[in-house]
Amino acid sequence: MALRRYTIIDGKPALCSNTQEFAACFENADRTLLKDCLAEGIEVSTVFLGIDHSPGVGEPVLWETMVFNGRKEIVSNHTTRYSSKEAALQGHAEILALVKADLDP
Repeated sequence: MALRRYTIIDGKPALCSNTQEFAACFENADRTLLKDCLAEGIEVSTVFLGIDHSPGVGEPVLWETMVFNGRKEIVSNHTTRYSSKEAALQGHAEILALVKADLDP
């Protein structure tokens, strides 16, 4: 199965017609949707992936939230992926709340 590559046009994902178009769109693109830096180097980041991470059926999976940190008791390198920008925004908020709750004594 060929990779499906996307860019954002007018705030919505659009399928790229070829690899060159995809590369041109991503050369200088800021794909960060949200990024929260918390205490002690902990970061919750949600980005537009540009490459569909779905199993090839249903909606494309194009956004991802990850947690990066230096403390072992907090989820390390946690990853959640989404099929819509709205779901990514909601998922980011939920994961951020979980991480903040874990930081509070």
